[in-house]
Amino acid sequence: MCSFTNFSSLLACMAILPYALAVKGTVKVNFPSDSISQLVDDASAQPQVGESREFKFDEVSQVWNFYWKGPPVNYLGASTPSVSSSAVRSSSSSARSPEETGLAGNSQIPWMQTCHVSVDDQFDHDVEFTLRLQQAGFEGPKDQHATIKCDQAICLLPEGVECEDPYAIPYVDSSV
Repeated sequence: MCSFTNFSSLLACMAILPYALAVKGTVKVNFPSDSISQLVDDASAQPQVGESREFKFDEVSQVWNFYWKGPPVNYLGASTPSVSSSAVRSSSSSARSPEETGLAGNSQIPWMQTCHVSVDDQFDHDVEFTLRLQQAGFEGPKDQHATIKCDQAICLLPEGVECEDPYAIPYVDSSV
């Protein structure tokens, strides 16, 4: 790409390098209406029920991290009623917190996992992933230079209750 025969060519290469590693596009992640997501790296981020999150990329080194939780179940073990997407929208059209939708009252989150969204150096267009509350936990492309992967899964159900159907932790990894 660059040869360093003199100091000026080194400076020219250093000026070009950020553009060579630059990417451009957005990864949109759609969540099931009764699951909860919360950004990891933003202390002021509020939990969001359902909806979508968009992650903008302009550098290869960027990684967006979020917790994915859900769906809440009551203490007797039955699922809480589903919340329609219209019920989680506030008047400003942003998603409401679990407390505002009533999901936090007498319910328990059965599982939580940490998810990561990243791109490679050939990422140059928007990509969309849809998370699902099934064993195969997502729909979306596997060859579009964007990756979503969830790990560090934790079962939060009481002792003696397993995180399996109907509370199975979805497997999400677009790199395989």
